[in-house]
Amino acid sequence: QMELIEDILWKIDEWDERWDRMYQRRGALSKVAISRDHKELLDLISTSSESYQLNDIAQFLSTTSKRSTTKAPKRLQVEHMIKDEGLDDVIAMMCLDSKLFAENLQNQYLKHAPKPIERSPLDVAEERITTKYQSPEEVLRRARIVAGFRLFIHPQTRRYVSERYFERARISTRPTLKGLREIDWMHKYYAFQRLRRKPAGRFSGTDFVQIEAAVKEGFVHLDIEIEGSGVPPDDGKKKEIEDENDLPEFDFLLNDLLDHLFDAESEEGRSEAGKLWARERKLLVWGMIQTRLHRFGIKHVRQKLLDAAEDAVAVQATQKLRHLLETGRVNNRGDSGHCRVMVCCVGERGEPAVAVVVSEDGELVDHLHLEHIKSRASAMTKGPHGNTMYQSKLEELEVFAEFVRRNGPKAVFVTADAMDATRFKKEIDNRLFAMDKESC
Repeated sequence: QMELIEDILWKIDEWDERWDRMYQRRGALSKVAISRDHKELLDLISTSSESYQLNDIAQFLSTTSKRSTTKAPKRLQVEHMIKDEGLDDVIAMMCLDSKLFAENLQNQYLKHAPKPIERSPLDVAEERITTKYQSPEEVLRRARIVAGFRLFIHPQTRRYVSERYFERARISTRPTLKGLREIDWMHKYYAFQRLRRKPAGRFSGTDFVQIEAAVKEGFVHLDIEIEGSGVPPDDGKKKEIEDENDLPEFDFLLNDLLDHLFDAESEEGRSEAGKLWARERKLLVWGMIQTRLHRFGIKHVRQKLLDAAEDAVAVQATQKLRHLLETGRVNNRGDSGHCRVMVCCVGERGEPAVAVVVSEDGELVDHLHLEHIKSRASAMTKGPHGNTMYQSKLEELEVFAEFVRRNGPKAVFVTADAMDATRFKKEIDNRLFAMDKESC
């Protein structure tokens, strides 16, 4: 029996399928970006190596749709959060368009800057008072929120922030009460119980997967700290800042984004009105960092570490399969001179099974999800859905048979810790036996 971990086989399948999906999504998103006059996104799409980066681009493009609806579903609510047509002129004075701001970030210098304004923000806001916004302060507050979300939703802003956060991320762990009781020098999580500010870029292999597992099992606490961030680590309920004096003494991202938003040292920036608009821009950017960007950056750091670790697991799994082939576990080649091996990994409980085929070089050839073969359904199964479940099982067995015929493996291995593997093995044994009889 092949000594393969179930999760590893799942990662091989996900690893292969993910790249197929991403290739197709890049092409589809490129067409949408061109049709909606967002050609600046083409470089972002072509350089996106993770699915969440493509998700950011897809979410942004969804806000550019011309669709009109009286009641938007949840997936379109973001479109309404960035639209407040009554404040568009105030927002234009306060902040750059997200497309121009993204271009500044991409070029790494202030190519575009807001136009100089001689009137103060309060004077401008005074003219926009309505029953909805009954004071100039409310007008400016709402304008900052909408402008901040417009900047945040652009994929270039997200990409820029995520890269800066990953460079400065420091990972720490500490044992829980359960960890203190159970982790000793022989424990599998011993090496991960007391990390202190380890840079995210120094993680390699499957370390972070094991840390995540230790967190889920309740052995350790995980802390992700961003060096140079002014956001308090316990900033669960964020207090909105209305006064420039309440801004943090230093925040690397605040200073960085402001440098790409306007020039405070210009002649216009040193005027009285210019200083007041600079105050509004600082409050805008800090509000965006505090309510959205910081949380987004932390999430990205965790996701990137996890993705890198899972890719390492997939590589290790492929190497293990390659080793089994090279050591002669299966050494008979077919008539065509090729030797392929199929491994069926049966998921626990409601998880489906996955069949993976590898070549004699250990390279992935094909994969297949099997959801119904391991079910207890039979011709005698009663109930409103009994016959449907059994029919689905029979259809999937035929799909499995065709999968075997197409790939022609020399051996089929089944591996799992779950009891469902017994039923799965019995079903595919019967189907393979029937195929053997059919070929005679």
